[in-house]
Amino acid sequence: MALGLRQPDHTLMHHSDRGVQYAAAEYRAVLEARGIALAMSRKGNGYDNAPMESANGTLKTDRVYAQQYHTRAAAKRDLIDYVGYHNTERRHSSLDYVSPTEFEARWSAWQTAPAASTRDEKEDTGIQTDERSPVVETLQEGIF
Repeated sequence: MALGLRQPDHTLMHHSDRGVQYAAAEYRAVLEARGIALAMSRKGNGYDNAPMESANGTLKTDRVYAQQYHTRAAAKRDLIDYVGYHNTERRHSSLDYVSPTEFEARWSAWQTAPAASTRDEKEDTGIQTDERSPVVETLQEGIF
Protein backbone atom coordinates (compact mmCIF):
# COMPACT_ATOMS: atom_id res chain seq x y z
CA MET A 1 0.00 0.00 0.00
CA ALA A 2 2.68 2.51 1.00
CA LEU A 3 4.79 1.74 -2.06
CA GLY A 4 1.84 2.37 -4.36
CA LEU A 5 0.71 5.58 -2.67
CA ARG A 6 4.03 7.21 -1.84
CA GLN A 7 6.35 6.05 -4.65
CA PRO A 8 9.43 6.30 -2.42
CA ASP A 9 12.86 6.88 -3.90
CA HIS A 10 15.92 4.66 -3.57
CA THR A 11 16.65 5.93 -0.05
CA LEU A 12 13.80 3.92 1.51
CA MET A 13 14.90 1.45 4.15
CA HIS A 14 12.68 -1.40 5.33
CA HIS A 15 13.41 -2.37 8.92
CA SER A 16 12.22 -5.70 10.26
CA ASP A 17 12.95 -8.21 12.92
CA ARG A 18 14.83 -11.36 12.01
CA GLY A 19 11.70 -13.34 11.17
CA VAL A 20 11.99 -16.06 8.55
CA GLN A 21 9.45 -14.33 6.30
CA TYR A 22 11.69 -11.24 6.06
CA ALA A 23 14.85 -13.27 5.46
CA ALA A 24 13.26 -15.35 2.68
CA ALA A 25 14.92 -15.00 -0.71
CA GLU A 26 11.63 -14.20 -2.48
CA TYR A 27 10.80 -11.37 -0.06
CA ARG A 28 14.30 -9.94 -0.28
CA ALA A 29 14.15 -10.09 -4.09
CA VAL A 30 10.95 -8.00 -4.11
CA LEU A 31 12.63 -5.35 -1.94
CA GLU A 32 15.76 -5.40 -4.06
CA ALA A 33 13.73 -5.01 -7.27
CA ARG A 34 12.18 -1.83 -5.84
CA GLY A 35 15.57 -0.52 -4.69
CA ILE A 36 14.65 -0.87 -1.02
CA ALA A 37 17.41 -1.55 1.49
CA LEU A 38 16.61 -4.16 4.13
CA ALA A 39 17.77 -3.61 7.69
CA MET A 40 17.20 -6.24 10.33
CA SER A 41 17.34 -6.08 14.08
CA ARG A 42 20.52 -7.27 15.66
CA LYS A 43 20.36 -10.81 16.89
CA GLY A 44 19.03 -10.91 20.43
CA ASN A 45 18.18 -7.20 20.55
CA GLY A 46 14.44 -6.73 20.72
CA TYR A 47 14.74 -2.96 21.10
CA ASP A 48 15.85 -2.43 17.48
CA ASN A 49 12.33 -2.96 16.20
CA ALA A 50 10.46 -1.54 19.21
CA PRO A 51 8.72 1.36 17.38
CA MET A 52 7.23 -1.01 14.79
CA GLU A 53 6.25 -3.54 17.43
CA SER A 54 4.49 -0.74 19.29
CA ALA A 55 2.61 0.28 16.13
CA ASN A 56 1.59 -3.31 15.49
CA GLY A 57 0.41 -3.64 19.08
CA THR A 58 -1.72 -0.51 18.72
CA LEU A 59 -3.20 -1.83 15.48
CA LYS A 60 -4.11 -5.15 17.07
CA THR A 61 -5.56 -3.57 20.22
CA ASP A 62 -7.50 -0.81 18.45
CA ARG A 63 -8.78 -2.88 15.57
CA VAL A 64 -7.98 -6.55 15.09
CA TYR A 65 -8.99 -7.91 18.49
CA ALA A 66 -12.31 -6.04 18.34
CA GLN A 67 -13.28 -7.46 14.92
CA GLN A 68 -14.28 -10.81 13.54
CA TYR A 69 -13.31 -10.99 9.88
CA HIS A 70 -15.18 -13.47 7.70
CA THR A 71 -12.86 -13.18 4.74
CA ARG A 72 -9.29 -12.17 4.11
CA ALA A 73 -10.56 -9.40 1.79
CA ALA A 74 -12.72 -7.96 4.59
CA ALA A 75 -9.73 -7.94 6.95
CA LYS A 76 -7.56 -6.27 4.32
CA ARG A 77 -10.14 -3.52 3.65
CA ASP A 78 -10.61 -2.87 7.35
CA LEU A 79 -6.89 -2.69 8.06
CA ILE A 80 -6.28 -0.36 5.12
CA ASP A 81 -9.04 1.91 6.46
CA TYR A 82 -7.49 1.82 9.92
CA VAL A 83 -3.99 2.63 8.66
CA GLY A 84 -5.46 5.60 6.79
CA TYR A 85 -7.15 6.80 9.99
CA HIS A 86 -4.01 6.10 12.05
CA ASN A 87 -1.82 8.16 9.73
CA THR A 88 -4.14 11.08 8.99
CA GLU A 89 -6.40 11.54 12.02
CA ARG A 90 -5.15 9.69 15.10
CA ARG A 91 -3.08 11.94 17.33
CA HIS A 92 0.16 10.52 18.70
CA SER A 93 1.62 11.59 22.01
CA SER A 94 5.15 10.93 20.73
CA LEU A 95 4.50 13.42 17.90
CA ASP A 96 3.34 16.22 20.19
CA TYR A 97 -0.31 15.19 19.75
CA VAL A 98 -0.58 15.58 15.99
CA SER A 99 -1.16 12.91 13.34
CA PRO A 100 1.81 11.42 11.47
CA THR A 101 0.65 13.18 8.30
CA GLU A 102 0.55 16.55 10.06
CA PHE A 103 3.90 15.87 11.72
CA GLU A 104 5.48 14.99 8.39
CA ALA A 105 4.11 18.18 6.81
CA ARG A 106 5.53 20.26 9.67
CA TRP A 107 8.84 18.40 9.50
CA SER A 108 9.07 19.04 5.77
CA ALA A 109 8.34 22.74 6.27
CA TRP A 110 10.93 22.87 9.05
CA GLN A 111 13.53 21.13 6.86
CA THR A 112 12.97 23.41 3.89
CA ALA A 113 13.00 26.65 5.89
CA PRO A 114 15.99 28.77 4.81
CA ALA A 115 19.16 28.08 6.77
CA ALA A 116 19.28 31.70 7.92
CA SER A 117 15.82 31.42 9.48
CA THR A 118 15.42 32.73 12.95
CA ARG A 119 14.08 30.59 15.75
CA ASP A 120 10.76 32.46 15.47
CA GLU A 121 10.45 31.64 11.77
CA LYS A 122 11.07 27.96 12.49
CA GLU A 123 8.43 28.08 15.21
CA ASP A 124 5.90 29.28 12.61
CA THR A 125 6.03 25.79 11.08
CA GLY A 126 4.45 24.37 14.24
CA ILE A 127 7.56 22.41 15.22
CA GLN A 128 8.51 23.14 18.80
CA THR A 129 12.12 24.13 19.09
CA ASP A 130 12.45 23.62 22.83
CA GLU A 131 15.31 21.16 23.36
CA ARG A 132 13.11 19.04 25.64
CA SER A 133 10.32 18.76 23.07
CA PRO A 134 9.57 15.16 22.03
CA VAL A 135 9.12 16.47 18.50
CA VAL A 136 12.63 17.92 18.40
CA GLU A 137 14.02 14.72 19.88
CA THR A 138 12.20 12.75 17.20
CA LEU A 139 13.56 15.02 14.46
CA GLN A 140 17.08 14.71 15.85
CA GLU A 141 16.77 10.92 15.81
CA GLY A 142 15.67 11.05 12.18
CA ILE A 143 12.31 9.40 12.89
CA PHE A 144 9.12 10.92 11.53
